[in-house]
Amino acid sequence: GIPMPGVLDPHPDDCRIRPKAAYRVSLNAQRYEKLLLDIQKARSEKPSYLLFTFNCNHFASRIAASVGIKPPANIYVPALEYIYAMIDENEGGKIARN
Repeated sequence: GIPMPGVLDPHPDDCRIRPKAAYRVSLNAQRYEKLLLDIQKARSEKPSYLLFTFNCNHFASRIAASVGIKPPANIYVPALEYIYAMIDENEGGKIARN
């Protein structure tokens, strides 16, 4: 594959299309500040995406880990399955799925 430049800016569809799953956690002020710094760092690095070496799941795992969220064991799964696996890894599967 050919590396593609990463896009970390909001897209108009981000607020129009309803997500099929979400994972939310509460952060204290210190973790929130760490999250903002890590996102700012990622934006300044402008990562290149490759399907098997650095894709959206890799990026989500990196940002989530910065605030103590464990990534799923297998990040090479479709996005929806990845979110459910992250929930399972951190909450033990307490979420009903559609």
